Amino acid sequence: MFLDWSNKAVNTTSSRYCYGACADPFNPWQLASRADNVACIWDARALHSPLLTLQHQRPLAGMQWCPTRRNLLLTLQRDSSSIRLHDIQQANDNDSKNSSASNDAVRLSVCRVRFKLASSWQFHE
Repeated sequence: MFLDWSNKAVNTTSSRYCYGACADPFNPWQLASRADNVACIWDARALHSPLLTLQHQRPLAGMQWCPTRRNLLLTLQRDSSSIRLHDIQQANDNDSKNSSASNDAVRLSVCRVRFKLASSWQFHE
């Protein structure tokens, strides 16, 4: 994470979950990153371990935070015709971090959607 007015890193971590990263537009401390079959949610103030890990069956091709809805993360798996919408708030409300219980909570809140995305993030089932 870098300050706008300098090139000095204010917080760094070494992780294998670094194929892609994106910042949450609603929470300046929340980040998401991805590796092969895993998406991770991080608190930028404590980068020693992810707050939440989201396992996927296939490697991830991309991910992005929803620009209009708080705590909604979109993930796209390679060679898949659907996207997954993860309600991160649902998982965080269960007070279980980095455990199978938190991953189960996220799976319950996942919505599979066929590709018909518009720029306003309105989706069709």
